[in-house]
Amino acid sequence: MKNKNIKIRNEPLVDVIIPFYNEEIYLPSCILSLKRQKYIKKIIGINDFSTDNSKSICKKHDLYVIDMDVPSNLRKSLLADNLNLGLKHSDAKYIFRIDADTELISSKYIEILVDFMENEKNMQYYSAGGLVYVIKPRWLMILNKFFRKVPRGTARIYRRRILEKIGGFNYKENILYTSTFGRMVYEESDTATDKVAKKLHYKTKFIRKIEAIHHRPCKIHFTYNLISDSFYRNMVKLFCALIGFSPKMILKGIQYLKILFRYKISRLIG
Repeated sequence: MKNKNIKIRNEPLVDVIIPFYNEEIYLPSCILSLKRQKYIKKIIGINDFSTDNSKSICKKHDLYVIDMDVPSNLRKSLLADNLNLGLKHSDAKYIFRIDADTELISSKYIEILVDFMENEKNMQYYSAGGLVYVIKPRWLMILNKFFRKVPRGTARIYRRRILEKIGGFNYKENILYTSTFGRMVYEESDTATDKVAKKLHYKTKFIRKIEAIHHRPCKIHFTYNLISDSFYRNMVKLFCALIGFSPKMILKGIQYLKILFRYKISRLIG
């Protein structure tokens, strides 16, 4: 049994998928942070019609680069389609997906995730991730660290066999409310995939002790977990925005909360 454990620690078990579109600024730090990790079999870069030096940067660092051949306007999902293309070219036991603008801070980030997934007691977990936060503004970084309860989409590990079982990375768009502020979409590739896995009684795990930085989070980063969070937790988020003295984020937070309330009221009425 001891020899078997030693073999597991030294065996490349993970294929990394990095979707990218014009990410030449962030890709080097993302790739270098991956080079420090254990268990990696190969790193797959998915080039989504980049027009900058992103592709050449990936090739310089010996990534296996695949070009998307379907234009974005003909696809249902940008992210899920990227990830599923990478999944088709993977033959590892685990898939680790990371955004090109994300950097792993913990040198044992992937190692700790693999060790967790390899534990026989954790076979019901199909995915796991660490603490992914932003650096600026500082109040939002603190908010991320103290009010996170599930793993974010980027910097997560998945069991490949379960991903294939549920049809790969899923995509579902739920528009809660449309107004002059635009539309709020709360289900993208990550949450949609988690929902499908949950129906089959698979779980996700959040491991706080390993950290990564998301240098350029999406616009809905502030409202992550907005739907699943309680009224109390959402009020705390808004209060943190007020403390942060960020008028733009305060207004955006109020807009999202209005959308949330209207959505929940419509659900009660319907």
